[in-house]
Amino acid sequence: LRKRVTSHFSNNSVSRRKQEMMRNVHRVSFERCGSEFMAMVWESIEIKRLWPAYNKSQKNLEFGFGLCTYEDRNNILRIGIERQRRHLRPIHTFNLLIEGHNLIREMVKEFQLCPKYCFLQTSQEPCSGMEEGYCKGVCAGKEKKERYNERVRQALAALRDRLPSFLLLEDGRRPGERACVLVEEGKFRGLGYIPEDVEVQSREHARELVTLYPENGFIRSLVLRHGTLHPARRIDLR
Repeated sequence: LRKRVTSHFSNNSVSRRKQEMMRNVHRVSFERCGSEFMAMVWESIEIKRLWPAYNKSQKNLEFGFGLCTYEDRNNILRIGIERQRRHLRPIHTFNLLIEGHNLIREMVKEFQLCPKYCFLQTSQEPCSGMEEGYCKGVCAGKEKKERYNERVRQALAALRDRLPSFLLLEDGRRPGERACVLVEEGKFRGLGYIPEDVEVQSREHARELVTLYPENGFIRSLVLRHGTLHPARRIDLR
Protein backbone atom coordinates (compact mmCIF):
# COMPACT_ATOMS: atom_id res chain seq x y z
CA LEU A 1 0.00 0.00 0.00
CA ARG A 2 2.83 2.37 0.87
CA LYS A 3 4.55 1.65 -2.45
CA ARG A 4 1.31 2.27 -4.36
CA VAL A 5 0.72 5.61 -2.63
CA THR A 6 4.28 6.90 -3.03
CA SER A 7 4.23 6.01 -6.74
CA HIS A 8 1.91 9.00 -7.25
CA PHE A 9 4.60 11.37 -5.95
CA SER A 10 7.87 9.75 -6.98
CA ASN A 11 8.40 10.43 -10.68
CA ASN A 12 9.28 13.52 -12.67
CA SER A 13 6.08 13.81 -14.71
CA VAL A 14 5.53 17.37 -15.89
CA SER A 15 1.84 16.92 -16.67
CA ARG A 16 -0.38 19.66 -15.27
CA ARG A 17 -2.64 17.13 -13.57
CA LYS A 18 0.27 15.42 -11.78
CA GLN A 19 1.78 18.71 -10.65
CA GLU A 20 -1.57 19.98 -9.34
CA MET A 21 -2.13 16.80 -7.37
CA MET A 22 1.32 16.99 -5.80
CA ARG A 23 0.70 20.62 -4.77
CA ASN A 24 -2.78 19.99 -3.34
CA VAL A 25 -2.32 16.73 -1.43
CA HIS A 26 -1.07 17.50 2.07
CA ARG A 27 -2.07 14.36 3.99
CA VAL A 28 -2.62 10.65 3.30
CA SER A 29 -4.90 8.58 5.54
CA PHE A 30 -6.18 5.01 5.36
CA GLU A 31 -9.05 2.86 6.58
CA ARG A 32 -8.46 -0.69 7.80
CA CYS A 33 -10.92 -3.08 6.17
CA GLY A 34 -9.92 -6.69 6.92
CA SER A 35 -10.03 -8.10 3.37
CA GLU A 36 -9.55 -7.03 -0.21
CA PHE A 37 -13.27 -7.50 -0.88
CA MET A 38 -14.25 -5.16 1.97
CA ALA A 39 -11.64 -2.65 0.80
CA MET A 40 -13.15 -2.62 -2.71
CA VAL A 41 -16.66 -2.04 -1.33
CA TRP A 42 -15.44 0.75 0.97
CA GLU A 43 -13.42 2.36 -1.83
CA SER A 44 -16.53 2.57 -4.02
CA ILE A 45 -18.56 4.10 -1.17
CA GLU A 46 -15.87 6.73 -0.61
CA ILE A 47 -15.49 7.53 -4.32
CA LYS A 48 -19.22 8.27 -4.56
CA ARG A 49 -19.17 10.27 -1.30
CA LEU A 50 -16.05 12.36 -1.92
CA TRP A 51 -16.00 12.42 -5.74
CA PRO A 52 -12.17 12.83 -5.76
CA ALA A 53 -10.90 15.33 -8.31
CA TYR A 54 -7.99 13.21 -9.56
CA ASN A 55 -9.74 9.84 -9.66
CA LYS A 56 -11.72 8.80 -12.74
CA SER A 57 -12.44 5.30 -11.43
CA GLN A 58 -16.12 4.28 -11.18
CA LYS A 59 -17.48 7.72 -11.98
CA ASN A 60 -19.40 6.35 -14.95
CA LEU A 61 -19.88 2.73 -13.89
CA GLU A 62 -23.65 2.57 -13.40
CA PHE A 63 -26.39 0.28 -14.61
CA GLY A 64 -28.08 1.91 -17.57
CA PHE A 65 -31.73 0.89 -17.13
CA GLY A 66 -34.26 0.25 -14.38
CA LEU A 67 -37.60 -1.55 -14.17
CA CYS A 68 -40.28 0.81 -12.85
CA THR A 69 -44.04 0.82 -12.32
CA TYR A 70 -46.62 3.60 -12.17
CA GLU A 71 -50.38 4.13 -12.32
CA ASP A 72 -51.63 5.85 -15.46
CA ARG A 73 -54.53 8.33 -15.80
CA ASN A 74 -56.96 5.42 -16.14
CA ASN A 75 -55.76 3.93 -12.84
CA ILE A 76 -54.10 0.97 -14.56
CA LEU A 77 -50.70 -0.16 -13.30
CA ARG A 78 -48.01 -0.12 -15.96
CA ILE A 79 -44.57 -1.72 -16.01
CA GLY A 80 -41.74 -0.30 -18.11
CA ILE A 81 -38.01 0.25 -18.50
CA GLU A 82 -36.49 3.68 -17.81
CA ARG A 83 -32.96 4.99 -18.24
CA GLN A 84 -31.26 5.37 -14.90
CA ARG A 85 -31.42 8.88 -13.44
CA ARG A 86 -30.21 10.33 -10.18
CA HIS A 87 -33.59 10.27 -8.38
CA LEU A 88 -35.04 7.17 -10.05
CA ARG A 89 -35.83 4.36 -7.59
CA PRO A 90 -36.26 1.28 -9.82
CA ILE A 91 -37.43 -2.12 -8.64
CA HIS A 92 -34.56 -3.79 -10.49
CA THR A 93 -31.69 -2.62 -12.71
CA PHE A 94 -29.98 -3.89 -15.86
CA ASN A 95 -26.84 -3.27 -17.86
CA LEU A 96 -28.63 -3.79 -21.16
CA LEU A 97 -32.10 -2.80 -22.33
CA ILE A 98 -32.70 -6.30 -23.72
CA GLU A 99 -32.23 -7.80 -20.25
CA GLY A 100 -35.13 -5.71 -18.98
CA HIS A 101 -37.35 -6.57 -21.95
CA ASN A 102 -36.64 -10.29 -21.51
CA LEU A 103 -37.61 -10.09 -17.83
CA ILE A 104 -40.85 -8.24 -18.60
CA ARG A 105 -41.74 -10.83 -21.27
CA GLU A 106 -41.39 -13.55 -18.65
CA MET A 107 -43.62 -11.63 -16.23
CA VAL A 108 -46.21 -10.94 -18.95
CA LYS A 109 -46.53 -14.64 -19.84
CA GLU A 110 -46.44 -15.95 -16.26
CA PHE A 111 -48.97 -13.47 -14.82
CA GLN A 112 -51.07 -12.92 -17.94
CA LEU A 113 -50.29 -9.22 -18.26
CA CYS A 114 -51.03 -6.99 -21.24
CA PRO A 115 -48.01 -6.33 -23.52
CA LYS A 116 -49.44 -2.90 -24.37
CA TYR A 117 -49.44 -1.87 -20.71
CA CYS A 118 -45.90 -3.22 -20.33
CA PHE A 119 -44.61 -1.26 -23.37
CA LEU A 120 -43.75 -4.44 -25.29
CA GLN A 121 -46.29 -3.48 -27.96
CA THR A 122 -46.52 0.18 -28.94
CA SER A 123 -48.50 -0.12 -32.18
CA GLN A 124 -52.22 0.49 -32.50
CA GLU A 125 -52.82 -3.03 -33.79
CA PRO A 126 -54.95 -5.51 -31.79
CA CYS A 127 -53.27 -6.72 -28.62
CA SER A 128 -50.90 -9.59 -29.41
CA GLY A 129 -51.47 -10.95 -25.91
CA MET A 130 -55.18 -11.40 -26.56
CA GLU A 131 -54.43 -13.11 -29.86
CA GLU A 132 -52.05 -15.52 -28.14
CA GLY A 133 -54.45 -16.08 -25.26
CA TYR A 134 -52.58 -14.72 -22.22
CA CYS A 135 -53.92 -11.13 -22.01
CA LYS A 136 -57.44 -11.17 -20.58
CA GLY A 137 -58.49 -8.01 -22.38
CA VAL A 138 -57.94 -5.12 -19.98
CA CYS A 139 -56.70 -3.09 -22.95
CA ALA A 140 -60.05 -3.66 -24.72
CA GLY A 141 -62.28 -3.12 -21.70
CA LYS A 142 -63.01 -6.84 -21.32
CA GLU A 143 -61.38 -7.19 -17.90
CA LYS A 144 -61.81 -5.05 -14.81
CA LYS A 145 -58.73 -2.96 -14.14
CA GLU A 146 -58.80 -3.85 -10.41
CA ARG A 147 -58.37 -7.53 -11.27
CA TYR A 148 -55.57 -6.70 -13.74
CA ASN A 149 -53.80 -4.44 -11.24
CA GLU A 150 -53.83 -7.24 -8.67
CA ARG A 151 -51.93 -9.51 -11.08
CA VAL A 152 -49.40 -6.73 -11.69
CA ARG A 153 -48.84 -6.49 -7.93
CA GLN A 154 -48.43 -10.25 -7.74
CA ALA A 155 -45.87 -10.14 -10.55
CA LEU A 156 -43.86 -7.41 -8.80
CA ALA A 157 -44.03 -9.25 -5.46
CA ALA A 158 -42.80 -12.44 -7.14
CA LEU A 159 -39.91 -10.50 -8.71
CA ARG A 160 -38.89 -9.11 -5.32
CA ASP A 161 -39.02 -12.62 -3.84
CA ARG A 162 -36.70 -13.85 -6.60
CA LEU A 163 -34.12 -11.17 -5.81
CA PRO A 164 -31.72 -12.46 -3.13
CA SER A 165 -31.49 -11.17 0.44
CA PHE A 166 -28.43 -12.28 2.37
CA LEU A 167 -25.62 -11.30 4.72
CA LEU A 168 -22.02 -11.86 3.63
CA LEU A 169 -19.54 -12.56 6.43
CA GLU A 170 -15.87 -11.72 5.87
CA ASP A 171 -12.66 -11.47 7.90
CA GLY A 172 -12.71 -8.57 10.31
CA ARG A 173 -10.09 -5.93 10.99
CA ARG A 174 -8.78 -7.74 14.07
CA PRO A 175 -9.08 -11.17 15.76
CA GLY A 176 -12.52 -11.88 17.22
CA GLU A 177 -14.30 -9.68 14.68
CA ARG A 178 -16.19 -10.32 11.43
CA ALA A 179 -17.08 -7.94 8.62
CA CYS A 180 -20.59 -8.15 7.19
CA VAL A 181 -22.29 -6.84 4.06
CA LEU A 182 -26.08 -6.76 3.78
CA VAL A 183 -27.99 -7.32 0.52
CA GLU A 184 -31.79 -6.97 0.43
CA GLU A 185 -33.85 -7.88 -2.64
CA GLY A 186 -30.74 -7.86 -4.80
CA LYS A 187 -29.57 -4.43 -3.61
CA PHE A 188 -26.60 -3.48 -1.45
CA ARG A 189 -27.82 -1.93 1.80
CA GLY A 190 -24.79 -1.47 4.03
CA LEU A 191 -21.79 -2.92 5.84
CA GLY A 192 -20.43 -3.20 9.35
CA TYR A 193 -18.17 -5.06 11.77
CA ILE A 194 -19.50 -7.37 14.48
CA PRO A 195 -18.10 -9.65 17.21
CA GLU A 196 -17.31 -13.12 15.94
CA ASP A 197 -19.79 -14.81 18.28
CA VAL A 198 -22.87 -12.82 17.14
CA GLU A 199 -25.48 -14.99 15.39
CA VAL A 200 -27.68 -13.27 12.83
CA GLN A 201 -31.31 -14.15 13.50
CA SER A 202 -33.33 -12.30 10.84
CA ARG A 203 -33.30 -9.59 8.20
CA GLU A 204 -34.35 -7.05 10.83
CA HIS A 205 -31.47 -8.15 13.04
CA ALA A 206 -29.04 -7.88 10.11
CA ARG A 207 -30.13 -4.26 9.49
CA GLU A 208 -29.22 -3.40 13.10
CA LEU A 209 -25.70 -4.75 12.59
CA VAL A 210 -24.71 -2.61 9.60
CA THR A 211 -24.39 1.05 8.73
CA LEU A 212 -26.59 1.86 5.74
CA TYR A 213 -24.93 3.37 2.66
CA PRO A 214 -26.21 4.44 -0.77
CA GLU A 215 -25.71 1.71 -3.31
CA ASN A 216 -24.36 1.95 -6.82
CA GLY A 217 -24.10 -0.42 -9.75
CA PHE A 218 -20.44 -1.27 -9.14
CA ILE A 219 -21.01 -2.32 -5.51
CA ARG A 220 -24.15 -4.28 -6.36
CA SER A 221 -22.39 -6.24 -9.09
CA LEU A 222 -19.34 -6.82 -6.87
CA VAL A 223 -21.34 -8.05 -3.88
CA LEU A 224 -23.72 -10.30 -5.83
CA ARG A 225 -20.81 -11.92 -7.66
CA HIS A 226 -18.87 -12.41 -4.40
CA GLY A 227 -21.91 -14.01 -2.78
CA THR A 228 -22.24 -16.42 -5.71
CA LEU A 229 -18.55 -17.37 -5.67
CA HIS A 230 -18.43 -17.85 -1.86
CA PRO A 231 -21.71 -19.48 -0.75
CA ALA A 232 -20.15 -20.66 2.54
CA ARG A 233 -19.77 -17.01 3.64
CA ARG A 234 -23.40 -16.23 2.89
CA ILE A 235 -26.37 -16.30 5.26
CA ASP A 236 -29.65 -16.21 3.33
CA LEU A 237 -32.28 -13.99 4.94
CA ARG A 238 -36.07 -14.15 4.77
